[in-house]
Amino acid sequence: MGQASESGAEPVNFSPATIRMSQPTFDLLRQVIGERALELLHMFHEGCLVMVEEHRKRNIQEPLGDQFAETGLQGSFEPNERGIAREKLIDIFSPYK
Repeated sequence: MGQASESGAEPVNFSPATIRMSQPTFDLLRQVIGERALELLHMFHEGCLVMVEEHRKRNIQEPLGDQFAETGLQGSFEPNERGIAREKLIDIFSPYK
């Protein structure tokens, strides 16, 4: 762990995490981010890589969560196929891993 500041808070990690994913998963993530958070597209790189600073993973989770809530649930509130795919992406970008 990093050294705590005088306030007791841990310093923010600004080192980017490199996340490699399959082409279909990468394409889905790019689609969602392209529709909902264009300012995050700079994180996408050749070879299905996403480079994101740990403290910014939540920025990726939010548009995924919004789309999951809008279109990812069946009438019984169980995830449909679309929702399951988005849940997996939300888990990939968990800041608590």
